[in-house]
Amino acid sequence: MDMRQRSSTITARPLPVERLLDEDFQPKSEMKEDNESHIVILQLPGFEKDMIKIVCVHSSRIVRVLGERSTENNKWIHFNQAFPIPDNCDIDKVYGLFEQGILTVIIPKKIVSSNIAPKEVKTKQEPPTTSKPDPAAELPKPEEEAQSS
Repeated sequence: MDMRQRSSTITARPLPVERLLDEDFQPKSEMKEDNESHIVILQLPGFEKDMIKIVCVHSSRIVRVLGERSTENNKWIHFNQAFPIPDNCDIDKVYGLFEQGILTVIIPKKIVSSNIAPKEVKTKQEPPTTSKPDPAAELPKPEEEAQSS
């Protein structure tokens, strides 16, 4: 009799893996302009400040706003918006304010120095003379000098 041991293998069923779902979110946005800056307003309901990032790309003069947040059922919502920075704006001074689900990105305009008032230059136009002026006529005669003293 052949005594072999039977190997018993227990096959475990894999645990169900919950699949994460991604969803693109397109926030409502609006661009405005005033005397000092360009303003971008994004409506981001359900987002918090630490879920949002503002990046300025100097080479292409773009401000990029991106963010992501999780929802119920292992679902992730994310967005990625890009806005051009006008040439008359200072890319190094871009900043954002986030309050009650609304992100406001301020893009300040470059300050043009207007403290220097334009000078008005006055010119005199003398009537043209046809003959050469006599340099001796302009100098006082020695006799006149003696009389005036």
